[in-house]
Amino acid sequence: MFFLIRLFYILCFVITYFLHAGSPIVLSTKKIAFEEFPEAFNPSLVKIDEGYLMAFRYMPNRWIYPALSYIGLVPLDASFAPTAKPQLLKIRPRYSKVLPQAEDPRLFVHKGRIFLIYNDNAEKRDPSPQDRRDMYIAEIFHDKGNYTLSAPLKLIYEEKYKKQLWQKNWLPFEYNGTMLLVYSVSPHEIISPNFVTGSCYKYDFTDFESSWDWGQLRGSTPPVLENGEYFAFFHSSIVTSSAASLDCEMYFYFMGAYTFSATPPFQVTKISASPIVSDSFYTASSYYKRVIFPGGCVITDSFIHVAYGKDDSSMWIATLDKAALKRSLIPVKPKSQIDNGGIKKLL
Repeated sequence: MFFLIRLFYILCFVITYFLHAGSPIVLSTKKIAFEEFPEAFNPSLVKIDEGYLMAFRYMPNRWIYPALSYIGLVPLDASFAPTAKPQLLKIRPRYSKVLPQAEDPRLFVHKGRIFLIYNDNAEKRDPSPQDRRDMYIAEIFHDKGNYTLSAPLKLIYEEKYKKQLWQKNWLPFEYNGTMLLVYSVSPHEIISPNFVTGSCYKYDFTDFESSWDWGQLRGSTPPVLENGEYFAFFHSSIVTSSAASLDCEMYFYFMGAYTFSATPPFQVTKISASPIVSDSFYTASSYYKRVIFPGGCVITDSFIHVAYGKDDSSMWIATLDKAALKRSLIPVKPKSQIDNGGIKKLL
């Protein structure tokens, strides 16, 4: 039985790859690389007046000290070329004995201000997989070419805090001038943060039936309000094999898109029928996984620009045909609301 299930996943991946490879959904891809920070990865992206601002993750000694992880920023022009030297952010206080361990930055704009949300272990110098990772949020300031952060605020969702050791992939979005967070994609759980205490409370909770067969849906890009609904990318992973892995089984990370309603309860409405792929996404390498990890997107009249990391070792920006991508999404059937305690107001 296990063999038949695994064979099904392999066939689904191969069919999906050949259906989408070279398809009009992914129009182009562009690699972004810096000599100062080789193998920077997992970028995020927001629009700024001069072009774009991109965040990225950088691990200078991943094989010697894998816990050491920085977040950097770089401004890009309209063609996604850097307009200044990339800069690593100072996340720790000046005399902190805990080195930076920040992962998976997401940039987003709230009331015209740029914020950064990421996960980190700020308490332990040499963490193990059994140690916590928590979510932090900070505002980004820019002065005379230099980027700085406000004091990071630790966000705690008490209801799930003890149940989930690693807090990751929270997605901020703006609703009626208020910042909310997607805590999980499936089920679609929305939480509301208190920016004085850092405590988060359940705002809404819905669920849906999906035919997505490529692993658990996890948040990737902050949702963007687009034509009366929110739009975002997610990622998932399964163990499978393909020509990109030389037919060896390993983890493959996939990218998809979904939409949800513009008003509470923020019910998911549509989802990708299969992974979004391109010729340049999955290629042979020495890395032990095949990873496509989207971290931010910018939507224009005709295109969607999505920043993504590849194999935890490079940064790319894909330009997608917005109309073609939206046509590829399929409606989902909502499940009856489960454990919806109603909207909780900020303290």
